[in-house]
Amino acid sequence: MAITDIDDQPWTKSNPHRVKLLGPACVEYGHPNLDAAHKFLIDFGFVEAGRAEGPSRTIFYRGYGAQPVVYIARETPFPEFHGGYYEAATHEDLMRATLIPGAGKVEALNHPGGGLVVHIKDPAGLGVHVVFGMMKREFTPPPQIVKAYNVPAAADTDITYKPRRGRNHGKHYFFSTVRGGCDQRKCHKVHKYCRFTDIVILPGLKPGIVPIHKVGHIGYAVRDLEPSARFYTTHFNFKPTEVTSFGPSDKAWPGLMFFHVDLGQTYTDHHSLMLSSMPTGPQATGSDHSAFEVEGLDAEFIGHDYLTQQGYKLYWGVGRHVEGSIVYDYWYDVDGFLLEHYTDSDLVNEDTPIHWAKPRKNASSWGPQPPMEPIPAPGGGVQPPTEHLSASSEEAQPPFEPISSYCGEIQPPGEHIPIGGVPASIGEVASYG
Repeated sequence: MAITDIDDQPWTKSNPHRVKLLGPACVEYGHPNLDAAHKFLIDFGFVEAGRAEGPSRTIFYRGYGAQPVVYIARETPFPEFHGGYYEAATHEDLMRATLIPGAGKVEALNHPGGGLVVHIKDPAGLGVHVVFGMMKREFTPPPQIVKAYNVPAAADTDITYKPRRGRNHGKHYFFSTVRGGCDQRKCHKVHKYCRFTDIVILPGLKPGIVPIHKVGHIGYAVRDLEPSARFYTTHFNFKPTEVTSFGPSDKAWPGLMFFHVDLGQTYTDHHSLMLSSMPTGPQATGSDHSAFEVEGLDAEFIGHDYLTQQGYKLYWGVGRHVEGSIVYDYWYDVDGFLLEHYTDSDLVNEDTPIHWAKPRKNASSWGPQPPMEPIPAPGGGVQPPTEHLSASSEEAQPPFEPISSYCGEIQPPGEHIPIGGVPASIGEVASYG
């Protein structure tokens, strides 16, 4: 694919049937050993939100953000990537999704939070799922671990550049400016310096486990970028933020495309979707990686150290990407899928111009260079049948088994999220028991 292949810029063309998305909601993977996958996911920072028994055991995980589910782990014979779930802006947008080539009908979404879903196959045969009507959970951030930073100033008396000071003053400043106020009486009873070590571990989490906020972006690996890029920008409100080229400068070809959801003047994450070009190899089609936001740079390194101590395999990190300015840390899960802790992403809107990046020597602003070896296929070398990886023909793709068809009754953990909560307007499409 050459850059000229998308010079017509389909994202700028009017399309009355374009589906407006608000952003990613969750991602789904299949794991042969669900218990081993569960241990990794808990260590990575997810919180169990519910379970479903049925033809395939399923565990749902959440972060501390508003989405009721951010990761779905399904028991499957082989490691499988089932795609990303994106939230439609309106019920009308959900219905428009049924008109997209490769789309199914509207179905009930049987997971914590309820709602409706339309399952779609993209040109590479990968799943993209449009959801609407989930009952959101309350935003429950952990105690803030990112204290105010003291940076160089002309004098130590400069409170603008050196706000963290003393005992009570520093503690009060932190709570009043970052968390929106504090109890003065309680504040003055706390005779501690405002240091990073004054953090409180969330109930149920081991020290060192960094809580996940949300799924920030989902990366799809495809053989041919052009049809996938055209598909996502024609049928959805995805707009390229950056296109990164590989190869010699005189024969540069796009290797990575980063897309944000275009919400007009409203700012949104630098990218919610990433397409990577993998023309050959075991990862030619499937999951590139999925990225989950954590609180800050300190959290990034705490999580890095904890996962190292637990014996998990690092792929790349900690460092700061050029694209999006994201601080990244990539890890292999137990089946070889890449999951990323990230923080400090740029925000963009409709006024942000597309950046066409030329090949460069450094892959990061700072941090280690990326590994030279290719990303291995999930499963540690144990390959599923060819039809699970190949998108060369429609017949080679087994039909996606929607989550509503294999989930039984959800068994939430002790403190769980209510299931259901579907708006009355949705009842016209699907009935709920």
